[in-house]
Amino acid sequence: MGNEFDTASKLRGTASWDKGSRDTDGAKGPVGGFGFVEVVGRAHASSNVEIRIRRGEGEFAILGTTTALPPTDPFVQPVATPDASNSFAFRTSIQPGTYSFEVRLQSSSSEAASNLSLTDLVSARTYSFKAGSAGAGRFVTHDVTVTAAAQ
Repeated sequence: MGNEFDTASKLRGTASWDKGSRDTDGAKGPVGGFGFVEVVGRAHASSNVEIRIRRGEGEFAILGTTTALPPTDPFVQPVATPDASNSFAFRTSIQPGTYSFEVRLQSSSSEAASNLSLTDLVSARTYSFKAGSAGAGRFVTHDVTVTAAAQ
C-alpha cells in the first residue's frame, strides 16, 4: 500500500490541467477561447445599471446588470459626493468577436453616468461610450473587438 505522496503523484499525472508544460503564459483550459470585458463608470449612487450587447444589426440583448455603490462606502467613498454619484464595475467572459455595447441607467437624465469605459481585458484596449440616440440614460460604443484568451 502506497503512502499519500504516491497517490497524489498518480492523480497529478492524470489530471487534464497537468498535461503539457507547466509554464503560466496565459489562460488555459476552459477559460481559453473566451474574451473578457469590463465596463466601469460612475452613476447616481445605488442606481441599477444594465449592460447590453449586440452583434451585427440585431437587437441589444442583456449581458448583465450591476448596481452603483451606495452614497457612502467606508472603504471607497466615506463621504457622499456633491453630485450623488458613485462608481460601478461589471466584468464578464464573452465569445470573441465584434460587438456593440450599451449601458442603460434607471435614471433618464443624460448626466446619469460619467467616466464610462469598456476594456477588453485580454488585449487591454479601452473603448469609450457616447450618449445613445435612443433616449437619455443610454450610452453606446460600437465596433468593440473582443480578443480571445490564450488556449
